Amino acid sequence: MNYKLLVLLILLLSISFYSLKTGWISSESLEQIQVTVITTEVDLTVDVPIPSKGYYCPGESVNVNNNLTNVGNSNATGNLLSWILDSNDNQVHSDTWSDIKISVGETKNYTTSYEIPDDPVVGPNPYSAEGNFSYDGKFAYDFKTFEVSKGIGTFIADTNPIYVTLSPGNSTYRDKQFSLQKACEDTIVFLNTTPGSPGDWVTFIPNNLLIGPGQSNTTTLNITVPKSFTITGTYNGTIFAYADDPYVGHQLRTIDLTVTVSGLAFELNVTIPPEKKQVCQGEGVSAVIDIAKNQPGLLYINMSYQIRNLTGYVFDEDNETLQINETLHLIKTLTAPSILGYYTFFVTLQHNQSLVDNSDTFQVVECIPPPPPPPSPTPPSPPPAIYGLTLRLSTDILTVIRGNRTSFIAFVNNTGTATANEIGLSIDGIPLNWIEIIPSQTSIPVGETKEFLVFINVPEDADVGIRRLKIKAKNKVESNVEVLTLVIGRDPKEIADLLLLELERFRALANESLLVEECIDISMIKSYYEDAELARENGLKEYDLGNFVQASNWFEYAIPVYIKVQRLVDITLEVEIERLRATKFIAPPTFDQEQEYRKAKSYLEEKNYRKICEPIGKMRMVTMSGLIFWPVLVILVIVLTIIAIILYRKKRRIERDVILERVKKRLESPETRHEHLYPRFSTFRKIKNLLKLKKEKSE
Repeated sequence: MNYKLLVLLILLLSISFYSLKTGWISSESLEQIQVTVITTEVDLTVDVPIPSKGYYCPGESVNVNNNLTNVGNSNATGNLLSWILDSNDNQVHSDTWSDIKISVGETKNYTTSYEIPDDPVVGPNPYSAEGNFSYDGKFAYDFKTFEVSKGIGTFIADTNPIYVTLSPGNSTYRDKQFSLQKACEDTIVFLNTTPGSPGDWVTFIPNNLLIGPGQSNTTTLNITVPKSFTITGTYNGTIFAYADDPYVGHQLRTIDLTVTVSGLAFELNVTIPPEKKQVCQGEGVSAVIDIAKNQPGLLYINMSYQIRNLTGYVFDEDNETLQINETLHLIKTLTAPSILGYYTFFVTLQHNQSLVDNSDTFQVVECIPPPPPPPSPTPPSPPPAIYGLTLRLSTDILTVIRGNRTSFIAFVNNTGTATANEIGLSIDGIPLNWIEIIPSQTSIPVGETKEFLVFINVPEDADVGIRRLKIKAKNKVESNVEVLTLVIGRDPKEIADLLLLELERFRALANESLLVEECIDISMIKSYYEDAELARENGLKEYDLGNFVQASNWFEYAIPVYIKVQRLVDITLEVEIERLRATKFIAPPTFDQEQEYRKAKSYLEEKNYRKICEPIGKMRMVTMSGLIFWPVLVILVIVLTIIAIILYRKKRRIERDVILERVKKRLESPETRHEHLYPRFSTFRKIKNLLKLKKEKSE
């Protein structure tokens, strides 16, 4: 083609030169000659819309747009081929359009669709959508890349190592964040540690995390060195974070944990002198307190002094902040109780996370009291203090294999108007020698929340099964009672079996509560139920595969959600019942809506979800009837009133006509025809004329 064009140009130039020489064609005419070169050129542009999340997932469709534009000055005809390569450069889709005709300046678009399969190839390279348009011995090519992901994508964890230094009995907290990159599905992250020290010192709040695409979640690590652990040194362990992935089983991330156990920062010694070992009722009790500091520098320490009985009840107390350099020697005096018996002078030292305590005992004996002093005016007593506590647990269910231990955290909030002193936890349902609580007692200022770390050490010979622990905070006042389910088994399979039985029980209750769908809207609540069902299905799959630990984690997640479904249904029913009761003034007088209200409340207390819709439906029907009854009654009264007024006016008109007729007859009597003989009848004539005029006006 280029050779022919060159020959044509040489021929034209030769003719032009000859014509100018011979004068055959003038130079002015030659300037008007235009040479047009015919060219054919087509541009191809490949475009792939990118989703808002930045990648495609299995089941989604990829639309590849191939745009052809004729930018030449001649029509073009050709064939278009569009194909898609995966991240390994393997062709997974293609489409062809033959004999495409494109006029000059015309643009045409050809779209092909590719659905991402259930298990796509995902590698380090992106997918590529490519196109090629071949025409008139030429071709136009373009491509566009896009990302494809599957499963949970990439599990991202904050894997920065944790380094802490603690003394026995002290604790600290660390937060760790987890997220998913290019995720297409939700996952649950399971957290665990290496057995022994320091792994056994770690508690996760919570220990299972639900994470969805584009989301992140955080767990709090509570690291506590047991008070009985006094061997100093550095202990290394590992924290494991497992994220379930339907394609690769799970993705594992590890976090290095280093805990340095230091010696006690302080040494505290409390001694009551021999002469003060026996005191009279209400007399002062003095204790000698010696403090030695094992770290250099000037520090401020918080001291707490209490007199307790053998059950831990506080009779007198005092608090102060002291300054210490190396050692400190002081004598503290408190008031002895008025009740005879043995008591403890209990001293607590606190500095940052360090907490040390010591005590000594004394006896209150009966003494001959001195004569009482003259009475003095007593100041007005302050208003009585109001005490109130609320309890919340970090989890509702715990699992443990016999011979091991587990833990949870109890959060106690002071909702009263005075400081709650010496607050401890009461746990019923297991032997007391299984339980270790840190701290054993504490004071909670108004509006603040204190945390109790509870360890449950299950012996090797403990009975397997499910135990319900009733937990409350108490001293002068008691908090609400929270119930924690403790599952004890011989091995992971037995724990999974027990959890499955518990799950099915709560699932049946949740299914029963969903029967109210026919009378109330529970679409939002059903989403929680579906979430629990998904966790149950995943747990059953892991159980069938023999992964009993993972199955137990799924069951632990599902059980509280089933319980939540039933609670939300109960709350929704109670709100609806009270709302309908508030409209009882609308009900027609012949219907006793209070009776249906009592019936609905009774069904709600009995959890009779099969019958509760009946009284609710009747209450709604009566409310709707009332909305119709009262307006119709008002309209009927108005209509009857108007009819009565019309009938009354008609009756009066008839009576008036009768009276006029009577008057007319009297006026037309013979006596009224001779007014000149009977002048007195001229008055009747006037009356007649007036009545006639009035009748005409009324007509």
